[in-house]
Amino acid sequence: MHILDHSKLLLVLCLTCSYEARGRYVNITGCSHSSTVRPENGCKETMDGDRLTYWVTWELNPSMTVNFSMSYKLTQMEIMQLTFPENRIKRIQLEFSDNSSQLIGPLIANKNRAHDYKWECFPLKPVNTKMVKIMVKEMHYENAEKSGLRELRFVGEPEKLTTQSDNIVTMVTTVEEMTQTEMMGKSRDHLKSVLKKRLRMRKKKIEKQKKMEKTIIRESDGSREKNMSGLQMSFLLTLVVFNFS
Repeated sequence: MHILDHSKLLLVLCLTCSYEARGRYVNITGCSHSSTVRPENGCKETMDGDRLTYWVTWELNPSMTVNFSMSYKLTQMEIMQLTFPENRIKRIQLEFSDNSSQLIGPLIANKNRAHDYKWECFPLKPVNTKMVKIMVKEMHYENAEKSGLRELRFVGEPEKLTTQSDNIVTMVTTVEEMTQTEMMGKSRDHLKSVLKKRLRMRKKKIEKQKKMEKTIIRESDGSREKNMSGLQMSFLLTLVVFNFS
């Protein structure tokens, strides 16, 4: 059991937690109670936003359970008590869906009625839960006749929101990594393509140069053959002329 002692923080918390307090409140979808003096004074009255309605019972150690629309990470509980001092709760125990519990208190006794219709706020040890069972463990006065609450609310963040955010970050990271890998793959493919193209061009250039060299050789051989034929004819003519002389 996790016990929070609010006796040193009570004055500060009560001054900073008023009816106009705002926060990220969880979505309470339903509730049940151990008992009530009348059907119209059931636990639903504690979550209607109307401080003039309330849950009240003859029990001095009653309980009520609230259910949430999803699993929330709770960080704070805020309550508004009944106005008469003899009906004020001193300590409350909270039980959560993970079987953990926390003891809250002491709550304000309101002896001088200065805290009528005022919110009391209590930070919780962060806990993920889909429900909370509120059990009255102690009253301020032993001769109390009734107990109950006017308003009740919890502050927290949806547990799924955190999980979804983590998943989104993971997905984005994965996509970025895949994109980088794909780009690197495309870069490698592009480089291979360029190199192959250059090799083909180089090969064609070499083949062209070889063809040109062969053509030049053939032309040179032809020229030499022509020159040799010309010399031979000149030599023969010279011999003919010499013989006739």
